[in-house]
Amino acid sequence: MVSLGYTRDVFLWFIAAIYLMAFSSLYVQIPGLYGNKGILPARLVLNKEAKSWDDLLEGQPTLLMLTPKLGLDIELGMDLLCLTGIVISFIAMVFQTARDMVTFTILWMLVRHFCGSSETGFLSILVAPFNIQLPKKWKAAFYHHHDNILMWLVKWLLFRLMFASGVVKLTSRCPTWWGLTALTVHFESQVLLQLLIIITGNYNFFNLLTIALCISLLDDSFFCVQKARRTSSTGRLLNSLMSLVVYGYIGYQTWKLFSLKLITKPSFKIESKLEREFNAWLEKVVPWTVYMGAVSLGYEILTSLVRCFYVENSFIWKIWTGLQCVLFGAVAAGMFALSLVPHTVIHRSSQSIIPPQIPHSELDIATYNRIPQQVKDALNKVEPFQITNSYGLFRSMTGVGGRPEVVVEGSNYLDKDWKEYEFFYKPGNVSRAPPIVAPHQPRLDWQMWFAALGNYQHNTWFVNMAYRILSGQREVLELIQHNPFPDQPPKYLRAKLYHYHYTAKDKKNKWFSSKKWWVREEKAEYFPPINKDHHTLTDYLKHAKILPEVKVKSPTTYIGRIISWIRGQIGQPDGFIFVIIHEDFPIYNIELCSLEIEVLDEKMYVFEIYVGTDFTIRFIFGQLMFVNILLHLINLNYEIKNKSSAFVKNGPKET
Repeated sequence: MVSLGYTRDVFLWFIAAIYLMAFSSLYVQIPGLYGNKGILPARLVLNKEAKSWDDLLEGQPTLLMLTPKLGLDIELGMDLLCLTGIVISFIAMVFQTARDMVTFTILWMLVRHFCGSSETGFLSILVAPFNIQLPKKWKAAFYHHHDNILMWLVKWLLFRLMFASGVVKLTSRCPTWWGLTALTVHFESQVLLQLLIIITGNYNFFNLLTIALCISLLDDSFFCVQKARRTSSTGRLLNSLMSLVVYGYIGYQTWKLFSLKLITKPSFKIESKLEREFNAWLEKVVPWTVYMGAVSLGYEILTSLVRCFYVENSFIWKIWTGLQCVLFGAVAAGMFALSLVPHTVIHRSSQSIIPPQIPHSELDIATYNRIPQQVKDALNKVEPFQITNSYGLFRSMTGVGGRPEVVVEGSNYLDKDWKEYEFFYKPGNVSRAPPIVAPHQPRLDWQMWFAALGNYQHNTWFVNMAYRILSGQREVLELIQHNPFPDQPPKYLRAKLYHYHYTAKDKKNKWFSSKKWWVREEKAEYFPPINKDHHTLTDYLKHAKILPEVKVKSPTTYIGRIISWIRGQIGQPDGFIFVIIHEDFPIYNIELCSLEIEVLDEKMYVFEIYVGTDFTIRFIFGQLMFVNILLHLINLNYEIKNKSSAFVKNGPKET
């Protein structure tokens, strides 16, 4: 049987890389988002110091409650945790021995304070080996028999993610999903425009997490580390036939269930209609996924136990590895049981087969009351850690009538001269091409998209942002690409709701444009004009404890001064637009012409690659310490030699 030792290590490397991206992406946004003068100051929520273990574990446990003991305020505490996560995840990427249970436990504890719980992160703790530094002759093997059991949990998570993401789109009865027309608006309507999805969208590191989960479907033979046992020609033929039968049956049932119709005239499309049978089918299928999952896990545990006694030569090692399989099999069974609660959320009647963590109905209460008290206590204890979650992406397709976007404007007069604030990543300027920023997660731009789906009354942080802009708060303005009032903030601020559409190539189409990427239509006023000193705004800010402003004290401890110095060196970069593609870009006949490096200002470096005569890719980096060091070391004098005689201009050149 092919082992999973190398596959497990590749999976853990991916998780460490994603941790590094997550911590780095958040660190550069902390001052403007959660700093003492940011949009949502963290001090308003996390202002309690843990004086005992009970205080630390009460409610949602967070290590930020320990940072005051180091003489740090909440903002510096967040900086410390992020920097710690960056260092540990980088070490885990570089050194294989660092990819162990202790490392991933620390990373999971750090990330849950900022990004919420991470089920993948928690599973990586179980999957990671416990590397005890023993003498060479006593070192444990690279691969363990119970690795298959723990990697099964990753496969189970991948199945739940994919299954639920598809099911919720149909249970929502969204006509766009049922009509199979979602792709006509998907790319222009989703939040920030697996490999093809990454190219066409900016879902930060979510797609990378999905790719990491898919690694569990491989084994060491895929990476040519271990040869798989060659199957006979008869066996390969039977496998192929069985696959054809299964896929054919699934395809036929899908076509029949959804009443699919193929239409070729006047245009090619596939139609479907909502059938009541779908709910009946789902009611049968969800319990079967639970039963099949239980059987699959039992089979994995049993085969791992058999392998222990078949492969190991020493009787002691047979017993020792067998005990490990039993132990981790029990852990896997416990995780599987906990995951059933969120898994069956997709169909309510299926919840009767498992005990709900929080009873919501008479059926839930009746089921919940049958659970032994010890099990109830265990469920309640793990609930704050949220080590299992329910999934279901984009239940209803948004932006069918156009992508909603909020455009913020400022002026010194109520009736004229309104100027737009341009954000780094979200659509605003209709002539600007959508940038590719993944895996960076621009949280403000992300939330601006969600804000456009509702109103500012349900997004109170928007009011805080408006006040910070009217106050000319540097930390918040650095999260915005273009400030039309660089000398002093405007007297008034407002916001309008627009619907954005991609331009069309057909001149007869009403969205036609030969130069612009977007066309937009104004829909409504999103946020009324307001002045910084308006009593309504000041009353709200006092109620929200934004006012009066808190005077920030300089750190007095050695650790605090170091963290503050690092922040001063790195700052809050003005943006991470990794790639901008110019409007005209013939992909054919690509020939590298030149690479230029220039300095836009003290905080921004631009690397431009010119391909042919009409295609330009720009890599824009903020004031990052490693970029500064690199630019000083190489002095920008290296020459690139290739077929097209590409060169690097001496610089940097100030503009």
